[in-house]
Amino acid sequence: MPGHSAGSPAYDGSPKDGDLDDIAIGLGSPVVAPLSQAYIPDHLKLNTSSHYNLNDSSPSTPTPFSDRSFSLDTEKERDGSTKQERVILRIGAGYLVYFLCGWGDGVTATVLPYFMEEFKVTFVTGSLLYAASTVGFIVGTLILERLLQQMGRISWSKLLRWLPICSRPESHQDHIPTPYSPVRARHISIAISSIIFSMFFVIMGSSKGYTALFIAYMIAAFARSILTGSLNPYFSSIGAKHIGYAFSCWSFGGVVAPLICQFIIAKGVHWPYFYYGSLVPCGLSIALLSAVFIPTRQELALERRTSIVDSVSSCSTSVVLKGDNEKSYPLPKPTNIKPENKLKLVLAHPFQWTISIFAGAYFGTETTSQGFIVSYLLRTRNSNPATAGYVPSGFFAGIMIGRIVWGYITQANADISFLHALVFVALAMQLVIWFVDIVPVNAVALVIIGLVFGPMFPASMNMANDIIPADQRLISMAIVSAGSSLGCAIFPFATGVILNSKGLHTLPYCNVALTGALLIFWACLPSAPPQLGVSRWLSRKQQ
Repeated sequence: MPGHSAGSPAYDGSPKDGDLDDIAIGLGSPVVAPLSQAYIPDHLKLNTSSHYNLNDSSPSTPTPFSDRSFSLDTEKERDGSTKQERVILRIGAGYLVYFLCGWGDGVTATVLPYFMEEFKVTFVTGSLLYAASTVGFIVGTLILERLLQQMGRISWSKLLRWLPICSRPESHQDHIPTPYSPVRARHISIAISSIIFSMFFVIMGSSKGYTALFIAYMIAAFARSILTGSLNPYFSSIGAKHIGYAFSCWSFGGVVAPLICQFIIAKGVHWPYFYYGSLVPCGLSIALLSAVFIPTRQELALERRTSIVDSVSSCSTSVVLKGDNEKSYPLPKPTNIKPENKLKLVLAHPFQWTISIFAGAYFGTETTSQGFIVSYLLRTRNSNPATAGYVPSGFFAGIMIGRIVWGYITQANADISFLHALVFVALAMQLVIWFVDIVPVNAVALVIIGLVFGPMFPASMNMANDIIPADQRLISMAIVSAGSSLGCAIFPFATGVILNSKGLHTLPYCNVALTGALLIFWACLPSAPPQLGVSRWLSRKQQ
């Protein structure tokens, strides 16, 4: 047999005379090989003595390929019951990059008046920056699955061979295809996308004109789609509360960035230097993400074991033990070797479309509520230019607090039906901004709107996780995030067109209409995860 080396035993025990002559494994046509010549690589050897005994002729004896003998430990690890390594470090690095995402998002409302003055930007062209984010996010979402498939097959040893300090002679190992590794794909995609995200701050700091701003927002959204698509499933795997906490860090970045930006602008510093200074935490984030998400030995060993089980369960239908009493032992049914298109599977779920549309409506309402508020206060409320830029920080502070509280509620498994009432509060606060002509009151109302808006997106993500199968959650979360990005483009653009033609005083009209539509849409969603077999939210395959 090719690859066989002397002294490589196929089985620990010695077969007795008259027992087993050979083993035939059915793959359409039987292939018979003497047991003494079988070669098993060391990394594929299993300790079989505790599971079965080939010398036992009773029909109830388990076979080497029975589900029971292979899958007990592996299924436990697939369900996430094994201890994950570097959890605290990975959570911290993930929280930091979410903070930076909010940092870049939250400062837009503060610097938008300076964009309009320096680059002659109107409300319509200003709202196109959100459209650029949508384009980048959707492109990233569409290629996410394919990108991860390619990233998971990259071998660092093969790549480093081309560096002068790591060069070595080419061997036959370099021509062997690298098997796919999900943890390797996660590590490489997070590291590369964090580097791409830092380019956003470089381009913004260069202040080369409106075209550069448009490209920068597109690049940032593309990088965020890869980052969130890789990190959201990880946060979900270690606890649903971490999704709420991660997005609260996102909001915290939106709180801090406008404060710092407004402070340095008030001191006479030109706004591009804010973006250049942001490269410092970006560099720290790149270093942490690249270090802590390196696959561990335990993760790689689990992948190898899972690969063995999947390959065994998909290769054959029976084992024929040939001897004096010939017996046939059934194997697990063969599975389709061709991988399914998970994007198509996710899009087949009715609930996926519903939650994605809701995410778009929510983020569109959130963006219009705070995106134009500084310009609105300056022109219609005659606010102080030195303090108006702080108002978006209050909005994001409210969102941050709301998401932290939501993380606690998720951990306590509390009833989430109260979220329906929170949308009524948001609608009431939009009416306060409309009818009360007092800047401090408007600012407090905006903070309350952020407070009640905070839990909505994490709640929708958790609900999607409860319904979508585990192997499809990465793509599902990416689609929900893409839907939210699409809403961030459509609604602010429509609002910008209205403001450009009718005047800035019409902003509260748009916000009240959007919040009212969001209230109706949220009331149509289930307040608890749908039940199998009885829910209209699940597809037939899920039922």
